[in-house]
Amino acid sequence: MRAVDRSVLSLERDGIPTSWVEVRCSEDRAAGSRLELTHSFLWSPHWDEYGPGSAGVGWELGLLRLALHLEHPNEPQPDEAAFATSPAGKALIAGSSEAWGEAAIAAGMDTDAAQAAADRTTAFYTGA
Repeated sequence: MRAVDRSVLSLERDGIPTSWVEVRCSEDRAAGSRLELTHSFLWSPHWDEYGPGSAGVGWELGLLRLALHLEHPNEPQPDEAAFATSPAGKALIAGSSEAWGEAAIAAGMDTDAAQAAADRTTAFYTGA
């Protein structure tokens, strides 16, 4: 039996462009294991409105929940909506959105467009 070190899946939903997720797990001597996730998709108008943070912030929040569950599997997890509107949640989401905006600028996106997209992403996730 051979261990599989990567998985690829297609994400398809009505009204949402198809995208592909590749997950790789590998040994990491310092941390024990390493998870690498690549999310690919074709350009859509959604990108212009929210930029890379639209997916990036969502992945970060999902991976945070996974980390909390793995660290404390027998404890109840925080309510997603309550966390997103709490001061700590808003700060985390705003920081993540800002970082994705900076990454968009570094990749060549117009600075004003990237900042506006990051602001819209923050508003979307925090309900502001």
